[in-house]
Amino acid sequence: MCEHYLRAIFTIPVWALGFSIFLGAIVTYLWANCLYSCFASKDEEERRDRRIAAINGMVIRSFITSLVIWLPQAVGPTVAALLAAHALIAWAGLDNKEKPSRIRYTISMLNHIVSIFWAIAWGLWATSAA
Repeated sequence: MCEHYLRAIFTIPVWALGFSIFLGAIVTYLWANCLYSCFASKDEEERRDRRIAAINGMVIRSFITSLVIWLPQAVGPTVAALLAAHALIAWAGLDNKEKPSRIRYTISMLNHIVSIFWAIAWGLWATSAA
């Protein structure tokens, strides 16, 4: 009888949400490390705070995946607003036009885009599989 309740709670959309959040954290972590090792200096890589970026990515992936699964008509405007907000916040931090700050901004924006598309892909998988 308990198995019936567990099967009702842990449906495909709930599993997809969990995979989107936690596997997405691994994928975006590896993506960010790859980009930082290719483009940034060692000092720049050591100065970034990975915990805040990881928590931010998890929140965004959970939000976008939930929207794709349960409210798909809101995904387009929400993604556009998130990307615009991210660009505005990052541009505000570009007061100095030095190369490290531009590299950090570009890597952050690319990581954000990968995170959003990862969430959309898992949400679409969940809606097609359910």
